[in-house]
Amino acid sequence: RPYGGCRRVCVPTMNAPGARHIGRRSGAPLARRPLVAFAAASAVLLASIGSPSLAMAGNRVAASPRVAHAATPPAMPHLPRTQPGSAHAKRPPSSPPTANYPSGWSIVNSADNAYGDYLDGVTCVSSSDCWAVGYYTYSGGGGMLVEQDTGSGWTIVSSPNPTGIGSLAGVTCLSPSNCWAVGYYNNGTKNLSLIEQYTASGWAIVSSPNLSSGDSDLSDVACVSAADCWAVGENGLVEQYNGSAWTIVSSPNYGTLFGVACVSVTDCWATGSLLNVQTGNTGTLIEQYTGSAWSVVSSPSPSGTNNDLWGVTCVGASDCWATGFY
Repeated sequence: RPYGGCRRVCVPTMNAPGARHIGRRSGAPLARRPLVAFAAASAVLLASIGSPSLAMAGNRVAASPRVAHAATPPAMPHLPRTQPGSAHAKRPPSSPPTANYPSGWSIVNSADNAYGDYLDGVTCVSSSDCWAVGYYTYSGGGGMLVEQDTGSGWTIVSSPNPTGIGSLAGVTCLSPSNCWAVGYYNNGTKNLSLIEQYTASGWAIVSSPNLSSGDSDLSDVACVSAADCWAVGENGLVEQYNGSAWTIVSSPNYGTLFGVACVSVTDCWATGSLLNVQTGNTGTLIEQYTGSAWSVVSSPSPSGTNNDLWGVTCVGASDCWATGFY
């Protein structure tokens, strides 16, 4: 989150700390697009917002366009996620940006609880049933933020807050009455995993396991069915829901996983970054689940410094996209 809480696609001049915006695409094609990665079978493409884009497909490399209206971001170190309650997170909300956006997108008003608000994840069941999750901060702490749009505008929906500062980062829905959101909360010593489920009774915290050492933040969640969901996060943490409980599943390394997507019960992808302790730089990290175990899949890192993949989605078994920065 190098720019004010943004996790996946960030534009410094538009997503300033404290700014809360929801963009909607009205149908017209975008003339310019930010930071994109593409995987066709084993092929991967990576591009960066406001800086030279890189497109890769097999052994072919091609440049893709810059976002002309975005200032080139400064060189970014590998920063930890912005935590609620930190000095950075407490900056007052700013006014919505007035810069010109690519054709087809417009700002949609979102609910305001008068605090510093951040939205990190969004999903839609239909055009009249969407959810967004994140967190809010104030001088004394903060809490989980959940908003819903039912076709007539975004409103804040009550959600449980565990003891300690925390955040919701990812959300997915199987139906209008079955959604999952993941994140973390801090118990005063370290960050613990947080999983909440939405049913006809509302949002409720569901028990989730934690790593024996280190932080256990969860960043994203994806479901194949009501009895098969995956969540990924810090320190290579991977958890699976089997219809009755969440359990930790072995992961091949201790990299940070930011995004997860599933095509089927035997085909899931997770993306993130892996720190090189000798150089202090990060490289792209892609893992795949093929039905029995997770394994690392080779992926290019276009620069010699920091390379992160933050989000991933799949149209089919041989058509997946990931986003990040370098």
